[in-house]
Amino acid sequence: MLKVRLLLIDLLEHKDFLPEFKKNRKAMFESHGIYILRKFLNPWAERNISNSLKKNTDRSNEQCAIILDNRANEILRFSVLNTLIMTN
Repeated sequence: MLKVRLLLIDLLEHKDFLPEFKKNRKAMFESHGIYILRKFLNPWAERNISNSLKKNTDRSNEQCAIILDNRANEILRFSVLNTLIMTN
């Protein structure tokens, strides 16, 4: 016997769509950032940053980054480490 499941979707009013979409996108970014931070960036930082600071005292690197943020959380750490790995 074939079972059919009905999925009822509560459709948002047009005026509610954009704020909900923005909240969803923000949550997806934060989820992605925290996953990448824990899975890849933190282990990379533990392996490379302390050794790099001990070995390299040359400050003539032409690359620089300015990160302005008032959130002291994992997303800020993700942003800083991601920037470091991309400019390394």
